[in-house]
Amino acid sequence: MRLGCLSTLVALAVLSGLLPQTGKAEVLKFAIGEWPPYLSKTSPHYGFATHVVQKIFEKHGYQLEYGFFPWKRSMLIASTPEWNGTFTWTYTKEREKDFKFSIPFYKSNTHLMFVKDKALESASLNDVEALRIGITNGYTYGLAFQGKLESGTLKTQTRASDAENIQALLDNKIDVFLVNNLVGMSLARRLYPDSVSFLRLSKEPIYTNNQHVLFNKNNALTDKLIELFNQEIKALERSGEVDRMTMETLNGFYDPAPGDNE
Repeated sequence: MRLGCLSTLVALAVLSGLLPQTGKAEVLKFAIGEWPPYLSKTSPHYGFATHVVQKIFEKHGYQLEYGFFPWKRSMLIASTPEWNGTFTWTYTKEREKDFKFSIPFYKSNTHLMFVKDKALESASLNDVEALRIGITNGYTYGLAFQGKLESGTLKTQTRASDAENIQALLDNKIDVFLVNNLVGMSLARRLYPDSVSFLRLSKEPIYTNNQHVLFNKNNALTDKLIELFNQEIKALERSGEVDRMTMETLNGFYDPAPGDNE
C-alpha cells in the first residue's frame, strides 16, 4: 500500500448480530487509511476490505470502530495497546515486531491500464518494453519489474498520483499505466466519467501481492481474534462470497461517494 493519505477522521460502525449475554458488544478498534475502493470513509461499508472484516466479526457479536489516519500514522497508532490492529498491509519482517499477520484475505493485483484502441489485453511486461509506461511515486511493482527497470529495458515516467497517470494516459503522454485494477477503475469512474469507457485493463496482472490484517501483539484479544479471522475468511472464500464482493468492487459498488475524488 502507498504511504500517506488524508486527515484524521474516526468513523463508528455499529454492527448487527448476536450480542454476548451481557447485552453489550465488545468493541474492536482498527486504525486504517484511505485506499478506495478497498477502504474509504465515504464508501459503502467503508470499502471492500473493511466490509470483509465486518462480515467476519459481526457474526461473532463484535462492534467495530475505525480510525482513518495517514498510513504511516495508522500503523503507529495500531501498535498501541488500546487498538486491535490495522489493515490492509503486505508482509514484511519488520512489521512482525509489533503485529501478528492474518492469513491473506485478498490479493492486490497490478494490471496494465491502456486506451482501448491499443491491443494490449494479453500483454506482459516483456510486451511493453518499447512503450511509454506510467508509474506512481511510492508504489512497488514486484521483482520482475524492478529487474527490468534497473537493467534499463523499460521506459518509465513517474508521476505523483494515480490520477495524474490516468490523465496522462488519456492525453496520450504514456501508452500504459501500471495500477491496481480495482483502484484504477474506481478512480477513473470518479474523475473521468466521460472517458472511463475508453480505458481497458490487461487480462492478467503483472504483479500480485497478498494483503493481510495486522493484529496488535500488545492487545490481549489478538490470539483469539486472529484464530477467528483465519477460520472465517477461509469459509467466506469457500462459499464464493469474496469472489462475489470482488466483482461488485470492480463494477463500482464500493466506490466512494460522488465528489470524493482524493
